[in-house]
Amino acid sequence: NLLDRNRFENEYGPLYEKYGLGTTIWSPLASGALTGKYLDGIPEGSRATLSGYEWLKKSMVESDRGQERMGRVTKLAPIAEKLNISMSKLAIAWCLLNKNVSTVILGASKLEQLKENLESTEVIPLIDENIQKELLDFSKFRPITLILPSLYSELQGLALPKIISEISKVKFLKNIVIGL
Repeated sequence: NLLDRNRFENEYGPLYEKYGLGTTIWSPLASGALTGKYLDGIPEGSRATLSGYEWLKKSMVESDRGQERMGRVTKLAPIAEKLNISMSKLAIAWCLLNKNVSTVILGASKLEQLKENLESTEVIPLIDENIQKELLDFSKFRPITLILPSLYSELQGLALPKIISEISKVKFLKNIVIGL
């Protein structure tokens, strides 16, 4: 994700180059941090308020690391606003554009969250080279190779509306893996 790239880029980078491997990534929203919902504290009913998730509360807001991350997330908001999209869609679309990502694991506790996350594919054309540069500057890491949005559109396929339609029929959702 945009906040945590060290292992993905530095440790696994040689595997992508040498063997042509892709990776499955989890937590593209950094446990909700990249949605912006923790910018004003911990919202009632969020995962960070649940028993057993005290570690998340500490790492998200209460620690120095959490405060530094929230400061960085604040800087992401203007980029999303400029594109007129949510921070969630921007963060997930950015992950999908990485040529070394073969699968993004999405977590959602509500159907609305899942739909929002799946709609990230629709905003990919908005993430041009200038936006990608802003996001790389935001994330404080070396450049990576991203797929141009136009090429992604060709690769994407037309199944997303059907996926959303079928998922809407499910009563309980914990996690879903969407492979592209």
